[in-house]
Amino acid sequence: MVHQVIFALALFMGEPSPKSPI
Repeated sequence: MVHQVIFALALFMGEPSPKSPI
């Protein structure tokens, strides 16, 4: 799944920052 990877990356590299195009 690609959604899981993007979600994990967004949470890992963008947790304290709202930088996720999801």
